[in-house]
Amino acid sequence: MAQLEISNIEYLVIIGYLVLIACVGLVFKKFSSDTDDYFKSGTKGTWWLVGSSAFMSAFSAWTFTGASGAAYEAGWSVMAIFLANAAGYFAAAMLFAPWFRQLRVVTVPEAIEARFGQVTQQFYAWIFVVLGLLYASLWLYGLSLFCSAVFEYRIEAVVLVIGLIVLVYSTLGGSWAVMATDFLQTLILIPITLLMAYLCLEALGGLGGMFEKVEAAGLADDYALFNEEGRFTGASNYTWVWAAAVFVAQIVKMNTVIASQRYYAVKTGNDARKAAALAGVLMLFGSFVWFIPPMAGRLLFSAEIEALTGLDKPAEAAYAITSLNLLPLGMTGL
Repeated sequence: MAQLEISNIEYLVIIGYLVLIACVGLVFKKFSSDTDDYFKSGTKGTWWLVGSSAFMSAFSAWTFTGASGAAYEAGWSVMAIFLANAAGYFAAAMLFAPWFRQLRVVTVPEAIEARFGQVTQQFYAWIFVVLGLLYASLWLYGLSLFCSAVFEYRIEAVVLVIGLIVLVYSTLGGSWAVMATDFLQTLILIPITLLMAYLCLEALGGLGGMFEKVEAAGLADDYALFNEEGRFTGASNYTWVWAAAVFVAQIVKMNTVIASQRYYAVKTGNDARKAAALAGVLMLFGSFVWFIPPMAGRLLFSAEIEALTGLDKPAEAAYAITSLNLLPLGMTGL
């Protein structure tokens, strides 16, 4: 693959952003005077701040690597995961979020101890240390894949640098810093991904042009919302049975006691309801725009994407390569 030209402006944007979120931890450090402030913002969080934070906590860079790779292969089918996330948030808004707000605990282990006793609470607390590290490693790896494909950064370097920055701001600033950076990321994520979807559709001749090119490329069956059993690797991948299972799993996942901590920071049960509804609306929005670029990448830039021999699954760089080709100067860094 011919190396795509990357302006120094992109690197400056990335450095500026990393410095900004690191400073957030220092700024919000003074907001925490006790454990209530540190772990749940003293229940002073606004619904829109908590809602955007809940939204950001539901996905990671995997959305733009692994999930985009799935969209590159199977089109609209992967939307089921994110539509299910949205349904989970709407279920929380209708029923569970106000209940979670009324738990009146500081952390999840406290809620578990109150319901199941100290032995279960200790088991959860310790096992989640291990699981948390594993989840964080997957999230960082997904981000490092994206950066490796776009900027040719070393994967190990991205993991170390981003991991250290996240550790600094979250440890120093606690819940306030985490919610503030999540809100900042939401303000960047929504406009940029909307712009990406627009640029892709413009390059394809609109939504109608996209469907025409899918037909012309012989991808209509692959890009069906539900697929026949055995069409993809894994007999049930992207079938209606798979989609139904995803909906059940995600709705339950979004409304467990572990997920309840998202709503501890708001002032009232009604604010918890509005926070969950906002997260659901944002997730619903994302479900329809995040997967247009990888599909457009297969239609427009498949040769460049599949030439990425340095990745085990080149399709996972579809969003990144499409971004490099279509975003204006300075936007790829964002």
